[in-house]
Amino acid sequence: MSRTARTSARTAARSRYAPLLLCAPLLLARGALAAAPAPPPVDDDLLEFLGSVDSEEPGWHDYLAGAGDLKGARPPAPPPPRKVKDT
Repeated sequence: MSRTARTSARTAARSRYAPLLLCAPLLLARGALAAAPAPPPVDDDLLEFLGSVDSEEPGWHDYLAGAGDLKGARPPAPPPPRKVKDT
């Protein structure tokens, strides 16, 4: 087989698989999107409970006042001083 024949055979093989290689990512992405589970249904009772906090209730104000007393994270300690080597 001559060099030209081998080159044309390789080109023909590449052109045969090119559409498959170009479409493969699209097919894989389609499968990944189709496999995504549906979100769980909304719990109406929970939403009603969360939204039922009365901001005028004295107990709620006491809770919020006590929550402000929490300490936050401490800032990191400064690094130790570097030792200078005597040469």
